[in-house]
Amino acid sequence: IFCHSNDICRICHYQSNRKEAKQMETNLNKNVIKKPHDLFVDIITKSYEDKNQNTYNNAIKNMKFVIPQGELCCLVGPSGCGKTTLLNLLSGLDNKVEGVIKYQDGTIPNDWPIGYMFQEPRLMPWLTVKQNVSIVTNQTSEEIAHSEKLINEMGLIKYMNAFPSQLSGGMQRRVAIARAFVNKPKILLLDEPFISLDLTVANLLRQMLIKLWENQKNTIIFVTHDLREAMYLSDRILFLSKGSFCMNFSCADILGVVTGLTDFLPNIPNPFFAIPNILNPII
Repeated sequence: IFCHSNDICRICHYQSNRKEAKQMETNLNKNVIKKPHDLFVDIITKSYEDKNQNTYNNAIKNMKFVIPQGELCCLVGPSGCGKTTLLNLLSGLDNKVEGVIKYQDGTIPNDWPIGYMFQEPRLMPWLTVKQNVSIVTNQTSEEIAHSEKLINEMGLIKYMNAFPSQLSGGMQRRVAIARAFVNKPKILLLDEPFISLDLTVANLLRQMLIKLWENQKNTIIFVTHDLREAMYLSDRILFLSKGSFCMNFSCADILGVVTGLTDFLPNIPNPFFAIPNILNPII
């Protein structure tokens, strides 16, 4: 494609020139006011031992980025690129890594409350909804009251004493969302939490997630394969590939690139044209 607009030329040049792309990334991140819980990640390598071959396989290599405090950031990339591995490192479930993961104030994520929502709800089948949410707290009267408040916000007040087996799949995910937020985590990690749900239910849960996040303003890292979902939910997207960090852009700038291209080339469809309506229909 040959462009005659300076803006479009910069976009096309970015697509073919990684050096220019890195400069665009730097421009996006400069002059940002630093906050105590801005998250800094600089992973030199994360490897797993292959005992059969007596070798080590790199899951992540040379990954470096910053996520400002309170942002909702999506990780997008193909299977096997290190997304879940990164979440496990951030959560402290895996601490065998060559590199640094810390907040701006020098503390590490594991020094503060962390929320983690997996691909499955992972509820305790012998506990009620209320007990499943409050189990990650110290169960003080204040924390129990907060648990009940979150359950109510998830629309499950009538199911407070129900067991997981009595809930639908979507309702179980709502319980898991409430549990992830109940300890007011500094960082919330979500590993494809809405996978396998039908569109209507997944859209409803996206709305609920955003509402809770707007109330608490946690830093959220959300893994997804769905770029439309990432564009709708997040302030920032990290694109990963083959275990290496590729690019860090705000969604506003990505939409600006797409809009610029489609305005200049009106016959090329905008792949994100449906983003404002991603939540329709909603029950």
